[in-house]
Amino acid sequence: MTQSRSRVWPWLLAGTALSLAVLGWFSVRRADDLVQRFPDGRWVAIRHVTTATNGLHSFWMAQGWRSWMIRQPLPSPIQRWVRSQSSQVVVGGDTNSLALWWTAGTNDVVSRFPLEAFGSPGWRIIGDDGWIYPEAIPGSAVDVNQTSLGFVDFESFPRGQSSLTAQMVDPMTRKVLATFRVPNPNPVVRTQWVAAPVPALFRAGAVTVRLDGIDVRRISTETQPVPDLPFRFRPQFTLLPEAGGPDDWETTRVEMSDATGNRGEHLNPSAAAWKVSVEIYPKPLVRLTNEIVGRWEGLSLKMPKPGEWLPLRGTATLEGQGYRILGIGGRGRHVFTNGVHARSAVSPDRGSEHSITGDGRTTTVTLGGRTCMLIGWGWPPPPEGSRLILRVRDAQRRWHGISRLGSADAFRTFRLPEELEGTFEAELVMQRSVAAEFLAAPPKVQAAGP
Repeated sequence: MTQSRSRVWPWLLAGTALSLAVLGWFSVRRADDLVQRFPDGRWVAIRHVTTATNGLHSFWMAQGWRSWMIRQPLPSPIQRWVRSQSSQVVVGGDTNSLALWWTAGTNDVVSRFPLEAFGSPGWRIIGDDGWIYPEAIPGSAVDVNQTSLGFVDFESFPRGQSSLTAQMVDPMTRKVLATFRVPNPNPVVRTQWVAAPVPALFRAGAVTVRLDGIDVRRISTETQPVPDLPFRFRPQFTLLPEAGGPDDWETTRVEMSDATGNRGEHLNPSAAAWKVSVEIYPKPLVRLTNEIVGRWEGLSLKMPKPGEWLPLRGTATLEGQGYRILGIGGRGRHVFTNGVHARSAVSPDRGSEHSITGDGRTTTVTLGGRTCMLIGWGWPPPPEGSRLILRVRDAQRRWHGISRLGSADAFRTFRLPEELEGTFEAELVMQRSVAAEFLAAPPKVQAAGP
């Protein structure tokens, strides 16, 4: 029995060595496929390709022989079970965007600053049909395990392809410096939308939105020196209110997308149809029957002096949700601890600038010029398709509307009109949006190939 076991061990060792050699060969081959070297000794390598989930790019970057020989070639779900020295990299990105992670260096030395190794290069993705997809977040870098990784994010790319052509280009001349064929971590199933004729109408309550078409504009080389994006597409639409005029409404979002999930002004026009999405709101002083109004009852509201903090305790209720007001601050610096006002002071005049900074426990609200702010705390987000605005009525019974709601941590702020003086009334309003969607055929243009 002992003799049989002694004969088995050499075979086991040989098999293990062969397996490690095969895995190592595949790993080297995989790395070589994503490395390009230059005659002057410089090189560039793509180390990871990720797609964002819930607004985050995430992967594990490992070091040591286990990573090189065993862990790196394995599928991601299996890699977590093979221990090695590693660090998790998490970077924010648009949901379903694609990120390339790359390093660069000279000879056998990895550059501490990969962006500088090639003069902060640009990146682009080329579809198999020749269409160029632009980078969304260029020139970024993160440090992991004492290695600096270049990071470039694409919001649009040929999502239906299983592999993609990525190119690194000179930032000035756009000359191609390196070309890679990289995997698409999450290819989508191609679907087809059917375009409707334009002009097209979308009726919703008090207003009708008419899509007149999609305008195509050639980008001038004088104003846009990058020849990668010769065209910009923009939908043209008209607002037709039942009462009043188009000036009673404001457009808050206009977006074009394709059936694979790409969005923006530089979509691939080879698609059968694009979706055009338009969201509009009535302007703050336009009152509609579907709005919801809440008031902080029993409060005396007035404009504060510089450096003054006027504490207010009240809660307005909208659709069963409470919106708590802390007070009104005048020009100066106002410090809060865990949402409770601690102190205020006059600060040097900074024009009309204002800022909110904090460390999680202490928050400082700094107001410049004649700025005064109504400040709330812990407000719940309004339902989808809704927004919060503030209406104030001055001592002369004139109404003012404020649609810009500031947000920082749990603080919510409305900047009060500078012409407001003395006492005033206020109401918090939840407005409903009108969201129109159309399927329209893209303009016919020639693909912008490299």
